[in-house]
Amino acid sequence: MFKFIIFGLVFVNSFSQNYTSAEVKYSGLYSKLEIKETSPQNVKDLFTNINENLNDKEFILKINSKGFYFKEVDKVNLDENKYTKIANTIFLVNNFFFLKNSSLLIKEIGDAQIETDFSYDWSLLNETKEIDKFLCYKAECIITFNTRSGGEGSRAITALYTPQINFNYGPNGYMGLPGLILELEYNKTKLVAKEIKLFNNEISIDFPKIKSISEKEFVERTKMN
Repeated sequence: MFKFIIFGLVFVNSFSQNYTSAEVKYSGLYSKLEIKETSPQNVKDLFTNINENLNDKEFILKINSKGFYFKEVDKVNLDENKYTKIANTIFLVNNFFFLKNSSLLIKEIGDAQIETDFSYDWSLLNETKEIDKFLCYKAECIITFNTRSGGEGSRAITALYTPQINFNYGPNGYMGLPGLILELEYNKTKLVAKEIKLFNNEISIDFPKIKSISEKEFVERTKMN
């Protein structure tokens, strides 16, 4: 299988093009919460209201020679209510930015900037899918993270990336694959590329000034609050 993947990547790369910058918009798709028949009625009502208020969010990944910035596209939601806010909290997608000169991946949660590990142990698979004319390959990995209780959790990640676009970045801070990630799925959340713009010139990105803390420091802060 490994030989098949390498041959496929070499073949696709022979038709790929080196771009200087890119902008990719992603749609956020969310699986509805499962409602069990044995649940109390107040829980059923809460889950029903949350499912009815799941919003399709939109995100943008901007890339240039300095790195990338991934964030939610601001929208005015006139119909936002408490169930919408709960749904947005459950299916959270964070803002991330990466600067090559500092080799730091930063996750933004509120006003906090958290230094995040980006050494993902990807497994490359031979499954393919076409997304917006680009041939994509499937990859999977398992990540571990610290929980608020001080324990350790894990999460399975599935990505579809294209070697036809010469950036090894992706949405929600995932990176390190031999091509741009156009689809990402994890924890009942899927991010799918809906608009891809590629440039041969340098686009401007307003990177935040780095005032970061470690994940351990962030967990300690949240435990104190």
